[in-house]
Parts: sequence; structure tokens; C-alpha cells
Amino acid sequence: MLPVLRRPTLLLALAAALALDASPATPDAQGVPPETLLLQEPTVSATHVVFVYAQDLWIVERAGGEARRLTSGLGQESQPSLSPDGNLVAFSADYEGNA
Repeated sequence: MLPVLRRPTLLLALAAALALDASPATPDAQGVPPETLLLQEPTVSATHVVFVYAQDLWIVERAGGEARRLTSGLGQESQPSLSPDGNLVAFSADYEGNA
């Protein structure tokens, strides 16, 4: 049994080792990136889903599939809203300091 004073040190060492092992996920051998779970502000129509990821807007079929980037400017886009038929997207953007 470890002395009482050494247990916190052991726990800190274990936590540090686990943190070092938790390296960022990298693409697999075929170049496919890992699943992304950081999608924000989704909006849904009958056929599509638009969401914010990495300060840009992305769209994907509601049934699933590969997402396509809708915006790629230097500013930050947010609060997307799809029209009910999925043909239009309204959103806020911050370009040069004004939303």
C-alpha cells in the first residue's frame, strides 16, 4: 500500500500520462478524417441540414452524406436559418467587425 502522501502524486502522474496519450485524431490511411462532433447551431428543412463548423456554414442532406462548405470568407458566419423548402439560407456574419 502506498503512503498517504504519495497517492496524489501517483494520481497526477497517471492523469498526465493519459493527457499525453490523448493526441488529436489524425486522418486514417485513406486520408479520411475522423468523425467530427463539434457542429454548432444546426437548422433543418425538409431535405437539408445547415450548421456552423469552424466559423463557416456547411450543408448536408438530411438523410446523411458528405457535408459541403457554403461559406469560406475571412469572417465568422453564425445563426443560419433554412427556408422551409431548403432553397435559401439566411445567416449573420461578422466581416470587418460588424455583424
